[in-house]
Amino acid sequence: SGLQDFTETVSEAYRKDFWERLPAYVHVFCEKDAMAGMLTPTTRNYDVALSIVRGFSGVSYLYEVAEQWREIEKPIFAFYLGDFDPSGLDLERDIHEKLTRYAKRDFSWKRLAVNVEDFSTFNLFPLTPKATDTRTKRFLELGYSQCAELDAVPAEELRARVEQAILAHVPAGAWE
Repeated sequence: SGLQDFTETVSEAYRKDFWERLPAYVHVFCEKDAMAGMLTPTTRNYDVALSIVRGFSGVSYLYEVAEQWREIEKPIFAFYLGDFDPSGLDLERDIHEKLTRYAKRDFSWKRLAVNVEDFSTFNLFPLTPKATDTRTKRFLELGYSQCAELDAVPAEELRARVEQAILAHVPAGAWE
């Protein structure tokens, strides 16, 4: 409606690329679309990429991420949140493997949740692996017998883990 309105709109829309001058790049991956709304405020606050995987990813999606990573000239730290079940663990393996192959560069990879210790820490209700899942045999061979959905870990804990993972790559005082 006028110069004052324009100034307010632009000031709210502008955001400096916080990560441009930092010594690392951080990217968060999550298996479940349903968790995006819960994680987005944290990743958006720190201007960190959040990729929702939605099951076994197509080649093009991960290729696009890897293509972006090839342009980054600093260490990359990727964090993953997913179900602890035969398909969830295999999905994580598949994503990591494809990103490694397509990016053609080193990067750090860490699972933030669900982890084995989460069963006891949060008294997660253990689910039985699906006998019909072709990945169950490998899951059992790895010594696992219990499954849990990512949604079973308290939301505040997941947000805290993501925030801690991000802040571990922000030099002291840089955020302020």
